[in-house]
Amino acid sequence: MAENTSGRKENMGLLCSIYMLCVTISTESFELPVMSDEVLYDSYILEICEDYGVDPFLVKALVQHESQYDPVAKNGSCVGLMQVSTVWHKDRAERLGVTDWLDPYSNILLGTEYLSELFADYDDLELVVMLYAEKRSTAFRFHEIGKVSNAASEILYIYYTLKGGG
Repeated sequence: MAENTSGRKENMGLLCSIYMLCVTISTESFELPVMSDEVLYDSYILEICEDYGVDPFLVKALVQHESQYDPVAKNGSCVGLMQVSTVWHKDRAERLGVTDWLDPYSNILLGTEYLSELFADYDDLELVVMLYAEKRSTAFRFHEIGKVSNAASEILYIYYTLKGGG
């Protein structure tokens, strides 16, 4: 018995058309979930923090304080989600292969790697946060007199709140 391949092709074409119509109708009847930028950035934070051994709640607190999750935020030479200084971290960017400072992943990478370096040098959360957020001289001046700068206090408040202890 000979197969009728032209009939099968017609049926397959019709079935494909019906399927495409159903897919179109079903996707128009409800909204597909879209990943928010903040959720995407948080996934970057988790991945990078795991690689560098940095608490992701601290990075989240810094991002929230420094840029309010605005990837193109700029303040002088500080740019991006983590407000990384393009003046002070050129070598770091080159070493890590970062060319786009405003790319969210790259910016989080730069800031987190810097935090990791600070923690390797100083085993003091308050000092590390001040060093990240302030000029070095300001951070050390506050640290020497046992105080925490306003910016660092705000970051630490966000950090402890995110961790559930604020």
